[in-house]
Amino acid sequence: MSQEKVDKYKESKKTRKQDVAREKKQKKLKRLLITVIAAAAACALIVAVVFSIVGSANKEKEAQKQAYQATNLVIPDIAGVQDGEAPADEAAE
Repeated sequence: MSQEKVDKYKESKKTRKQDVAREKKQKKLKRLLITVIAAAAACALIVAVVFSIVGSANKEKEAQKQAYQATNLVIPDIAGVQDGEAPADEAAE
């Protein structure tokens, strides 16, 4: 059994550089992947906030446009001048 341990140690010593290099590559890859995911999440959050702001601004603009339509600002035609109808009193004259 002792010889088996010695053989395993020698084998691990032979491949130690490769194992360490592989572990470093895996760590770098994990960091890169986490960075890319975090950047994508941050971009998605920024885009969502911008769309929310733009959407609310457009809704407000549309509400203002509807509130200030020309038909809303015209004084009601009591005398009937705008329709082309003359009041009954003036027609008799």
